[in-house]
Amino acid sequence: MSVRATVAVVASLLFLGGCATAPKTYDFDPVAVIDADFDDVWSAVVEYFAISSLPIDTIEKDSGLIVTSWMDASGGYGGADERFCDCGSGGLTTYYWTRGKFNVFVKESAAGGVDLRVTCTYQQRRGVLDTNATVSCPSTGYLEMQLHDYIRAKVSGGVVPAVPTFTPGEMS
Repeated sequence: MSVRATVAVVASLLFLGGCATAPKTYDFDPVAVIDADFDDVWSAVVEYFAISSLPIDTIEKDSGLIVTSWMDASGGYGGADERFCDCGSGGLTTYYWTRGKFNVFVKESAAGGVDLRVTCTYQQRRGVLDTNATVSCPSTGYLEMQLHDYIRAKVSGGVVPAVPTFTPGEMS
């Protein structure tokens, strides 16, 4: 490659990167205290997973842990579904996929009731030319709060909200 072509490629990469923006940060509590007994909360969480068709990698009632597989969290054109996460903008990069997985931890609270912790992890694969990278994307708190609201309503006999959907599948 000539010096002129190398300078043009480097300048293009700097320009494309200059259009990028960082993701926002979101302030939410991943833990909800549910006023119910462990078995009722556990049953409601398992029902949520079944209704949502969420792929489960790990489910251990004794430890109170459920872990999902990676799922597609893409919006249009491989970019993030902004309800779930904020990956910032990659400028003029190509978006290949955005994926998410989450852990739910249910345990009896020392103060009474049950602690329901939902932890979501999101990643996005994007690139420019032959350079690709996987970036971490902070959660917006949408899925965490939605699951909290669903479980609260379910154990109290209230009207349960609709559940969001993910598409199961490992992104490559």
